[in-house]
Amino acid sequence: MSVIRSCKKSQFSSISNEVPQNPELSAKAKGIHTYMMTLPDGWVLRKPYLIEQFRDGKESFEAGWSELVDFGYIVRKPKRKVDGTVRGWDFDVYETLAEAKDATKKPRKKKAETVIPQNLLDLSKSFMEEQKENFPNLVKITDTKITKGAEILSMLIRVDKHSLEDDIIPALDFVISDDFWCRNLLSLASLRKKGSNGELKFINILTAQERGRGRQKEQDTTVAPTETEHKRIVGAEI
Repeated sequence: MSVIRSCKKSQFSSISNEVPQNPELSAKAKGIHTYMMTLPDGWVLRKPYLIEQFRDGKESFEAGWSELVDFGYIVRKPKRKVDGTVRGWDFDVYETLAEAKDATKKPRKKKAETVIPQNLLDLSKSFMEEQKENFPNLVKITDTKITKGAEILSMLIRVDKHSLEDDIIPALDFVISDDFWCRNLLSLASLRKKGSNGELKFINILTAQERGRGRQKEQDTTVAPTETEHKRIVGAEI
């Protein structure tokens, strides 16, 4: 058996071999797809018209059509009214599955850029300048580090729901004045990292700050004895 081709100068179509040579598709599915590929680009497909082009009948046509839908060569799209309800369906027919996947692939949503407030950038820079004075050989100030520190401060506010005025600024002042934390927080980038106790470093700073306040309060409430009380105490001791 031989394949005899004619020399074509008009009335011919150039289509991919993918569907005609796909062994998993039936002859009716291949025929329907091949016919649709011979139609002009932008042709509005209407199933009643297509059914009339085949002598197999509606039932046979629907079977072949369903095959193409299941394989992904035909993609169904809803037509909606102004209020959003579906009023019908449109169909796009693709020559290859690769084209169908590219056309129907949902674009990735771009991650919204977070605008960092200037006051947080200023606070981050101010903290790094303080630490630079304390540890000139350990702290290097760069725009990237300032921005990263401001981003962490922003997350403490937006995500962790801390107050800038009541929590963050007092905590950073405490870090600068505390011998231990001054050496252990050279960069704001580590504020939301977890310590060995499983808590965020910022939470551990707040805890240490509160303990310091407690000790100071105890010292402030210790009242020196009056002269009369002092004499009584000395006399009792003697």
